[in-house]
Amino acid sequence: MESCSECGNRAVAARHYDGHSVLECELCGALAGSPGAVRAVLDARAARERGVDPAAFPLVRVLGDLRGLRIDAHGGGDRGQGVLPFVAFQLVDAGGLLQLENLGKSLQLAVRTSELDWTIELEPGPALTFALRPRLPAPATAQAVAAAQQDLATLARAIERDSRLSWWRHPASG
Repeated sequence: MESCSECGNRAVAARHYDGHSVLECELCGALAGSPGAVRAVLDARAARERGVDPAAFPLVRVLGDLRGLRIDAHGGGDRGQGVLPFVAFQLVDAGGLLQLENLGKSLQLAVRTSELDWTIELEPGPALTFALRPRLPAPATAQAVAAAQQDLATLARAIERDSRLSWWRHPASG
C-alpha cells in the first residue's frame, strides 16, 4: 500500500474524477498520480470554485492573465444542445488592442494543431465585447462540440506558449 507524500497517511484510495484516475489521501486530500491527471483534476476543481466550466477553464485562465483583457462571459459548450464553447472578453485599456492583435496571430499559428477554425468576433451590445469561438453554425453536432471542447485546451497552450515569445512581448514599432 502506498502512503501519502504530503502527510504520510497510509489510507490512499484510487479515485476517478472527470475521466482521470488519481490517488487521493483520505486524510489530507493530497493527490498523486500522473502529473497530467493530477493537473487536470486540480484545474477542474479550481474551475468549479470560480464558476467556470472545466472544459473552458484553460482558455479562460490564459486569456484572463493577459494584461489589457477582462473576461466578460464564457461557456464550455453543451454536446446535447449543440451549444459551442466560447470565451467573451473586453479590452480594458489601449494595451488590450495589442493583446487582440497578438491573439489573432496566435490563432493563425494554432490552426495546424486545432480541430476547428476559431475566430474572434465583435459582439453587439452596450460595451465593446469580443468573443473567441469556433467558426461553425449553431446549433452544432455533438461531434463538432466535442472537437471544439478539445480545442479549448489546445488553444490555451498555444496562447500561453506564444505569449512568451518576443513578437508578443516586444511588438515591432512602426
